[in-house]
Amino acid sequence: MTFISETGIPILFWMWNQTNELTWVGDIYIGDHVWLGAHVNVLKGVTIGENSVIGIRSLVTSDIPSHCVAAGLPAKIKRSNTYWTRELIEEEERPVSS
Repeated sequence: MTFISETGIPILFWMWNQTNELTWVGDIYIGDHVWLGAHVNVLKGVTIGENSVIGIRSLVTSDIPSHCVAAGLPAKIKRSNTYWTRELIEEEERPVSS
């Protein structure tokens, strides 16, 4: 997962400015139980609501509401009002690989 500044420079919330000072770039809010696919890019100031899924190689440029599936370049909502659960699989129920 990569976070990108407005200038296209990959960041992780903090970055060095031109005078070699560490500066705050911007807030990115990611809700609980959010799945981000491989190589997803999120721009500063974006909020991704809880229980949402972002598709592989998407560029998230604006807020994504809760319970949505979004994908694309830029990411657009493909499905809303989606719900998923994480069920616990007991040890004896897990398949045995050979």
